[in-house]
Amino acid sequence: SLYTNGAKMLRGLIAAEKDGAKQKEYFDLLMKVHDQRIQYLDKLNTLTRKPSTEGDIISTKAHDYLSMGGQDINVAYELFAKAMELEKENNPYYVMQEFIDVSARKMKNDPNHKEQFIQDYLSASAIADAAYQAETKEKAKANFKTAKDNIDAFFINSGAASCEDLSKIYGPTLDANKDNIEY
Repeated sequence: SLYTNGAKMLRGLIAAEKDGAKQKEYFDLLMKVHDQRIQYLDKLNTLTRKPSTEGDIISTKAHDYLSMGGQDINVAYELFAKAMELEKENNPYYVMQEFIDVSARKMKNDPNHKEQFIQDYLSASAIADAAYQAETKEKAKANFKTAKDNIDAFFINSGAASCEDLSKIYGPTLDANKDNIEY
């Protein structure tokens, strides 16, 4: 409770604070709370009925980083990529769409990220679809559907979906595997 409630309190303090320096101080403390929670995860999980995973905490940290004032797109991207890798369809729906948003922003800053952005899209799209298919509660199912639609929209609006770009990226691999039906 110390870590989960502490994070909630810090989010409230950040949102209510008008002084930028104080917001930054609270933000840094929030990131440290997440890091400490990961550090003590095994011990903390012995004290709770519903254990957490490292990926779950990283998902929350990534969301907090993006929504509470993190400025470095590369840090945000690394957090979201790790969360997606660890939690896959167990991520909250908003983490899936925020991951693609951050990957698209990274691509705008670094054109060399285009191929990775396309891979991120394919992965996040498949994960969101799997989460949608597996979900049984209607509200949660609707959230995953919205996430999938938003992921598609980020991709379409990114400019990375041109035939020319896709041909440049995947053409050599397709040519090398043209006789490999399974591929």
